[in-house]
Amino acid sequence: MPQYKTFPVLGKVEEREAQWIANNARSGKLPQYKKLPESADDSDVISNLFGTLEGIGTKEEALKSIKDLKQQSYVNEEDISWIDSSDHRMLIFLLLTLTLPEAWRSSTSNPIPPHMQPPARSPGQTPAGHRHKAIIRIIDTDASPITRLNLLKEIHATHKLKAKDLKWVDKDNEEQLDWCLKQLEQKHFHNWFYLIPAAVTTKEKHAEILAKLDLLGALEHPDTQRLALEKLRRAWTQQRYRHSGKAKKQISLALSEEARTKLEDLHKRWRCPRNEVIERLLANYSEGWQK
Repeated sequence: MPQYKTFPVLGKVEEREAQWIANNARSGKLPQYKKLPESADDSDVISNLFGTLEGIGTKEEALKSIKDLKQQSYVNEEDISWIDSSDHRMLIFLLLTLTLPEAWRSSTSNPIPPHMQPPARSPGQTPAGHRHKAIIRIIDTDASPITRLNLLKEIHATHKLKAKDLKWVDKDNEEQLDWCLKQLEQKHFHNWFYLIPAAVTTKEKHAEILAKLDLLGALEHPDTQRLALEKLRRAWTQQRYRHSGKAKKQISLALSEEARTKLEDLHKRWRCPRNEVIERLLANYSEGWQK
């Protein structure tokens, strides 16, 4: 059931419509009687459209402006219902996607050039508690809001990784979460990731990691995303074994020529000792067996 609010002159309107009116007033699409600070709440912004804060009415002009703009670009509650205000993995992904250049955002398949830098100020810097409102405001004030909304939905659905591929990321293991964040910051597009305010809780860190892994597919390519995810998982397995403190015992193995060739190949490719290659292979096999 839609919720309603009542305003002077405007009367009773749905909360979603009130939010849309206030967002477009802040952006300048609807003329305000006087400039209000960004911190002004929706009620004051809407009242300001009619000059009622100063007791001066401009009812007919303001109502006509709202009606005309609504016919062109109104985004209703159903249109935005898929954007979950409690899903910070989604919210971070969408905010960073909205930070990307306009030319890139017109496509779901073009990787962003590695040399391209993010703007000094961006939606990605929005504090966690304001992310959902920031996304809706950007969509409400876009030149083609429905088109932008549908593209965002498609990009998110295309690049969101499946839960089974992320089972190894433990939402309660803060050591692992900190390690993953550090690894992701070393990517060539790390400047885009720095836009997000530093996470504090394990829940926030987990959401940030998953959002960044999703974004890998958008910044580069889905194939690169899958490769990067597998490399990260293997690197964590190696990290875990290196610091496991388990006693190592020397053993002697007889390997076929083919097995020795493969071991040497992995030793060179992974740049780690041969015993670590075997340990990682065993760990990966064990993880696959448990799935």
